[in-house]
Amino acid sequence: MTLVRRRPVLEHPYFGRVTFMRGDYWEGELAVPGEQSAEQPFPHEWRDEFSLPGLGVPPRRDEAEPWDIGYFVDAANHYFTAHFEGGRPSYLTVDG
Repeated sequence: MTLVRRRPVLEHPYFGRVTFMRGDYWEGELAVPGEQSAEQPFPHEWRDEFSLPGLGVPPRRDEAEPWDIGYFVDAANHYFTAHFEGGRPSYLTVDG
């Protein structure tokens, strides 16, 4: 007899269906109204699709202070900004 464990799944009011993954995190896909998918396969030379338009240096160069890094992704035609707090990724914003 094989025991199959199912991963917990939730219906979140904003994020929709999310699944608890190994490594202690939840995963799901958010459909954002008004933004369109590039509907293209991810390029083999993916590094060519990214450019670095901005880097927010933390005060006193202390990585524990809030800072951010921004990328423009040509294939998606959007700017992505990763925000860090306490030396760890905190949230991501998408513009454009």
